[in-house]
Amino acid sequence: MGAEPLYGWLQRAVRERPHEALLITDTETLDALAVQHRLGTLAARCRAAGLIGGRTLAVQSADNRQLAWGALLAMYAGCPFLPLSPAQEAAPLLAAAGGARWFAADAGAAAGPAPWPLDWLDAPADEAPAAAAPLPAAAVQLYVASSGSGGAPRLVKHTGAGLAAAVGASRRRTGLGPGDLWLGCLPLAHIGGLAILLRCLHAGATLRLLERFDAGRVHDELYARPVTHLSLVPAMLARLLEQDDAPPPATLRCVLVGGGPLSAAVAEPALARGWPLCPVYGMTETASHVTFCNARRDGWSEGDVGVALDGCHIDVVDAQGRPVQGEGLIRIRGPMLMAGYAGDAGPGDGLRDGAFVSRDIGRLDADGRLHLAGRADHLIVSGGVNLDPERLEARLAACPGVDAVAVTGIADPEWGQRVAALLSGPVEPDAFLAWCREHIDSAQRPRLVFKTEHLPATALGKPDRPAIARLARRLHPSPGDQGRLRP
Repeated sequence: MGAEPLYGWLQRAVRERPHEALLITDTETLDALAVQHRLGTLAARCRAAGLIGGRTLAVQSADNRQLAWGALLAMYAGCPFLPLSPAQEAAPLLAAAGGARWFAADAGAAAGPAPWPLDWLDAPADEAPAAAAPLPAAAVQLYVASSGSGGAPRLVKHTGAGLAAAVGASRRRTGLGPGDLWLGCLPLAHIGGLAILLRCLHAGATLRLLERFDAGRVHDELYARPVTHLSLVPAMLARLLEQDDAPPPATLRCVLVGGGPLSAAVAEPALARGWPLCPVYGMTETASHVTFCNARRDGWSEGDVGVALDGCHIDVVDAQGRPVQGEGLIRIRGPMLMAGYAGDAGPGDGLRDGAFVSRDIGRLDADGRLHLAGRADHLIVSGGVNLDPERLEARLAACPGVDAVAVTGIADPEWGQRVAALLSGPVEPDAFLAWCREHIDSAQRPRLVFKTEHLPATALGKPDRPAIARLARRLHPSPGDQGRLRP
């Protein structure tokens, strides 16, 4: 397991398992030798077109297959990789990454060289293979955009060594190894999807890569192939469970669930049916998850994301960085942390004394298990009660007829703030309020409800909290019109 990250992992697969399936897409199945040859020809084409080792290579696409080939090409050619979704504004991110060469459908507003066509990534090139020239482990090998819930995206920098630490710690807890099959349906423009590709390379496991998440496709693949591992966000898990009431396939050992609060309303029915749920916690700055909970084996309650991975230390601190008992900001130390944000003054920027302090609030129990309590920067304070929008939204999403929901606080002279819910989907506000009265505690219950076709989101697809608040204020009834306000 001492191969130099990241390209060294593919080299090891070529030596040890040259003819075992490495990557399965909708169009082909490739072993390690075939992947290596494809990368050699693609590298030759791109070098002839001006690609320089050490210069960032970006891919802007909604297709996971194209993003995966971009990531693999960057490893082979010795370039840091920058994945981009079509919703992201490319120009500032390309500039922050050092003026990257890139693949995209069109140039848009980006300055610099025109992008190469995405279809280069879809088929073998005719050129004779060029030699690989991978980056050393200490070099920055990945840039990933991270913006949280509102605000301009920042580029997180990860070295090969940091990514190797993250991948190795995850593998030891998830048990991923040669012969396993990970069904990848998370977007590779974000760290959660990219981490799956890296874990499979490191482990010598097979990646069955879907172009995007589709609940029906994921369901069919799970029962058609010997899938052992799966990663989902809570909303994806909810959609998958709606497909039928069948137990999970016998081969499935680990379903990582992260990227947002997992509600009991979603998790408990899944656990009762035998789904091997493993709630986790992490972020772009930590190269994916840094905790792990085996919910069936260890027991689980809402907010529980388990214990820290090997090599990672988690504690809870106040705003000044002092350790506290009870709830506080989550502080993380470990070799998997980012190298900083691109464009900042030094490699440690974004870190405090070698640690990353998130804006998430949590507590550690006597067994060292981390329990999430919300976000420090998006709390709603109503009647003296602190409410976390994400946790409340996870519960409200269980209401029949709700496709998407976001909550925010509306200023109120008596309560400080009243909870307002913005809904999309066929549910009517009165039916939603009736459901809330039955399922949501009075202190957390939305009192103001608005229907909207689309909920504001950031370029990374997260709730745009400032925009949600502005929309709610625009829709708020005047003092003489009570609208959907309810006591």
